[in-house]
Amino acid sequence: MAEHKRLFEAVDDYITFRRARFATATAENEAFVLRRFAAWYTDVQIRSMTAEKVASWFYGPDGVRHPHVTRDRVHRQPIAATTANYYRTRLASFFRWCTQRGWLRVDLLAEVPPLPVTRRAMADGRRR
Repeated sequence: MAEHKRLFEAVDDYITFRRARFATATAENEAFVLRRFAAWYTDVQIRSMTAEKVASWFYGPDGVRHPHVTRDRVHRQPIAATTANYYRTRLASFFRWCTQRGWLRVDLLAEVPPLPVTRRAMADGRRR
């Protein structure tokens, strides 16, 4: 049976693992996303996490993308789809790593599809 891990402990273990194998900037970017997610989720055992709660981090509790709240509690527009997809990719990598160690049994991101990215048109009509 796999040991029980708290979310913050698992994030710290994963970041240590990634720092040993990848560029510092990559590990620091992942650390930012994962620590932000762990702080939002609160201190729980990783096995008690639910797909619904993970999905609400992306879409809000009512299924609608919620405003972004900065650390100093300023409410801004929801994060861009590309940013949400980047966060989703970082979390997917972390959850896969946790599953390999037996800390998670199911894919918590199965219910969180990537957001469609809308491309803006440039002045001459070309797409960016």
